[in-house]
Amino acid sequence: MKNLLGLLGLIIIFSCSQESTNQEPVTDEDGWIHLLDESLSAWEMIGTPQTHWENGVLSVSSSESGSTSSLVSKMKFDNFHLSFDIQTSDVQSLILFRFNDKLKSTPDRAGYLVSTDANPDQQNPFGSIVEVARSTIPENFDASTWNTVDIEASRTLLTVSINGTRVAITNDDQFGNGKIALMVPTATGAAVQYRNMKVQELITVQVVEELLENKYRSDATREWQSLFDGTSLNGWNPVGDGSWEVQEGVIHGYSGEEGGFLVSESAFRNFYLKTQFKIIKEDNSGIFIRK
Repeated sequence: MKNLLGLLGLIIIFSCSQESTNQEPVTDEDGWIHLLDESLSAWEMIGTPQTHWENGVLSVSSSESGSTSSLVSKMKFDNFHLSFDIQTSDVQSLILFRFNDKLKSTPDRAGYLVSTDANPDQQNPFGSIVEVARSTIPENFDASTWNTVDIEASRTLLTVSINGTRVAITNDDQFGNGKIALMVPTATGAAVQYRNMKVQELITVQVVEELLENKYRSDATREWQSLFDGTSLNGWNPVGDGSWEVQEGVIHGYSGEEGGFLVSESAFRNFYLKTQFKIIKEDNSGIFIRK
C-alpha cells in the first residue's frame, strides 16, 4: 500500500490528459448517473491507461510496467453514493473520491483513497479508507470473483460496504468535494475489471452539532480526565499473557505467547480519547473502546 501512495503523487502532478468525447453520461429516472459505457464519456485519461470494453465490462490496465495512469471523472461530487462491481484478481488498485480538492488538502494526498487491493497489507485491507478507517472484510468476499462496493460520502460521514455489508465507517472532514478516480495497476498485463458503476448525488441537511472532536477541542470549559498518572498503572488492570510497566512516564507493553490487554477500570460511553503511541517493532496491536 505504501507503493500505491507513492504512485498517487505521480498522478497528481501528471498534467497531460488524453482527449475524450463530449458525450454526456446517462442519468436514469432515479437520479443515478451511469459512469461506464464504451465511449468512456464520463472520464478523462491521465497517463496511458489501456481500456477494453466488452459486454458491459470495462477492463483497465497499464501500458507500461511501473507507469502510473488513471481514469478521472469529469464531474466533481461532494455528497454522493457510488456503487460498482469490481474484480481485482491479483492486482493492486485504488478508488479515489473527493479527489484533488482545492479547499482542503494534506501534503501527501489530494483526496480519500479506498483500497481495492487484492493483496493488501494488514493496515489497509480491501475496503479500507486508507489511513482513515480500516475495514473488516466480510466472509462473502473473494477478490477473484465479482464484488459489489458501495461508497457513501455525506458531509463528514464516510462509509464503505462490500457485498451489502458495511466494512468501514468514519467521520472525517479533510476533503469536502472532488472527482472520482480509478487508479490503474502498475504491472503490465494486470487488469482491474469494473461494471455497473453509477453515482447518485445525495441531498443533505445542515448538521446541528459539530464533530465531537472539534467540539472538545474548542470548548475550554470541558476538563480532560487523565487516564495515566505518568508513574504507575493505577486505574488499569492487565488481562492475558502480556506484561506492562512504566518507564520514564511511558507505558511499555510486551506481548507474551498469547498477547494481552491493559484494561481501564472505568467505563466510558460517549467520549473523545486522545493519546500517543509508538510501535517499536511490527506487531498486531490496537486500542479497544466500549469493550
